[in-house]
Amino acid sequence: MRESHNRRPHRASATAVVVFLITGVLIGCAQTRGAALSGRDLAELRFRAELTRGLEFSEPVRAHVIHRQQVPAVFRSDLELSTDPGDLERSVETFAAIGFYPPGLDLKRALLGFEMHSVRGFYTPVTKRLHVVRETDRKGRSIGTAKEQVLVHELTHALQDEHFRVIDALLGLQGQMDLVFALTALLEGDALWTAHADADRMHGVMGARSKQVVTQVVDRLFAELSDEEPNPIPRAIREPALLEYALGYRLIADLEALGGTARRDQAFLDPPLSSAQLLHPERYLEPHPAQLFLELPREDVFAASSCEETGRNTLGELGIRIWLRERLGSEFAPISTKTPSAPESSWADGWRADRLAVAQCVDGTAFAWLVEFDDVEQAVAFSSVAKQATYALDSLAGLREPPRFERRKTQVLISAGIDRVAGERVLGESSRESHASLGTFLEAHPEVLHRAERLRSRAAQTVQRGSGARRAR
Repeated sequence: MRESHNRRPHRASATAVVVFLITGVLIGCAQTRGAALSGRDLAELRFRAELTRGLEFSEPVRAHVIHRQQVPAVFRSDLELSTDPGDLERSVETFAAIGFYPPGLDLKRALLGFEMHSVRGFYTPVTKRLHVVRETDRKGRSIGTAKEQVLVHELTHALQDEHFRVIDALLGLQGQMDLVFALTALLEGDALWTAHADADRMHGVMGARSKQVVTQVVDRLFAELSDEEPNPIPRAIREPALLEYALGYRLIADLEALGGTARRDQAFLDPPLSSAQLLHPERYLEPHPAQLFLELPREDVFAASSCEETGRNTLGELGIRIWLRERLGSEFAPISTKTPSAPESSWADGWRADRLAVAQCVDGTAFAWLVEFDDVEQAVAFSSVAKQATYALDSLAGLREPPRFERRKTQVLISAGIDRVAGERVLGESSRESHASLGTFLEAHPEVLHRAERLRSRAAQTVQRGSGARRAR
């Protein structure tokens, strides 16, 4: 396989935006009306966030209280600011082809349902605005706002946005679900830790720096994954959203123990680049090889099949674990610190990189999914269980033919609807990029930060138009 640094932008996928949206960090709308927080309250909480996180604001932060009933409007408006037309649909098509998303998923509706019931506050990078949700009773009467801890959490996101490039990267990433998860986990873990440490300093009730409390917080978040009650939110959306907090908080606790705030700041300059580094923190905290990124050949994968490519993405170790649980059922235990030897863990362990490309054809869907492992034994094990996971997938996902498997040393190619010549090209000509840091990844992909700048500029124009329209009324 050849080494290259192919800088051509890939076909857009909304996954980066979608995964980040469900954490509550990237939700917001400049046109949402809400009661402004008092200047005194906000100033005090800003100072507390600065003191606890060890960073200072140099720019004002706008903060508003909104009612829970306003969350759907906020969410829909933010999607319009953060995605291009068709992005959500292409994301669904990409992951439904391998059974990661259920067929016919209305992704916007699923995400909206998740946020409507769970979000308590959020910071919107594209507009640099902070919202906190006011709860109401069944008659619509206000019953208070969980203001302090939520606001310190979200003010921490504003500090992260001002001092580091991680949120810029998240705004601009497309088709890199695994990288998005890793970066978001760092953000959420840091904000959760800061909010807990602030509560401990102010009230002495959280004990954020206690190993016992860290374990309790992580276990409580993991416990939510064990709920087997029927849930309208697909596992592929629900589990990453919870794990971002659990695994991110665990990583921040480790960083704090190693070097306090300075070590956490260093992590934002050199963040984890894969879910594997969150699932196995020693692979990030200790000296480790550069992260591998695969890219399939651009022109030849689906050309002979007269199909139109619709999306590309990367699942990562976490995504593969969730995919195995989704496809093989309840015998796969939920991801947890308590079950390190769960089947999907062992079969996904050793993941190095993967890349999925999907196309729509006249007679059905085609895809090529290349997965690379550390050694041959792990590749063989994954190939075996993946054959079970793809059973009857052709009828479920509308594939033009049943999946086919090819293995070459540490690589496994799962494909459907492409000819063997195209399969050989994928195995032999896919490019490889190794990045030791987020900085080198962004240098190789300047389109990421360019997109982030475009989204922020578009949001600023929307804010300005909305303000002008309100003044005119």
